[in-house]
Amino acid sequence: MVCAFSAGNLLAVTQIARNKYPKKKIIIAADNDQGTEAKTGENPGKKAANEAAKAINGCMINPGIDGDFNDLHQKRGIEAVKERLLSDPNTSHLVPVGLFQDYMTYTNQFSESPPEFHLFTMAYTISCLVGRGRYVQQGEDTVYPNQYMVLIAPSSLYKKSSAAGLSNKWLARLDHMKGHFLGHIGSPEGLFEGLKANQRDRVFILFGDGQSPCLH
Repeated sequence: MVCAFSAGNLLAVTQIARNKYPKKKIIIAADNDQGTEAKTGENPGKKAANEAAKAINGCMINPGIDGDFNDLHQKRGIEAVKERLLSDPNTSHLVPVGLFQDYMTYTNQFSESPPEFHLFTMAYTISCLVGRGRYVQQGEDTVYPNQYMVLIAPSSLYKKSSAAGLSNKWLARLDHMKGHFLGHIGSPEGLFEGLKANQRDRVFILFGDGQSPCLH
């Protein structure tokens, strides 16, 4: 662990770390200066962390609240810090080159949702846009795949709706390509009822179960 002490010093410190550990994965735990952003429109902590991460081919994660990771520790405890830091902020091993990487870079600048949520939200959005333009031919049968994307995490803490809302906003402008969102599902029974009432080829489900974020 290395401490830079200030946003202005972050780039120099991360470059030293990269020179010392050229093959290591470096994660920058950024400050999230929401108070400053509300007043000036700039978030110096996240901006400096993003620039440093790009310069050293590292990755950045913010605490998900206004402040830094010490503030997160004080407000929600060490387990919240652990979950945030272990959520794989870059997910680089999953992100294809091109559109997906561009989208992850874009959302990382402002969103507090886990990056994995944005990755799978993008996959869902593309699936809706492709629609029935892709299929699997099995003998004489033409099979059109269905897709069910599920984000599971405690309510409010991981901001599922924020990630899914970006896709919902874009798809709403293309009504004939629009998927369907089931939000705030609280039980298996609610999930089954929602799917039964909304029979679509593609469904995006937000599920709050009080556990760590996971994807299916």
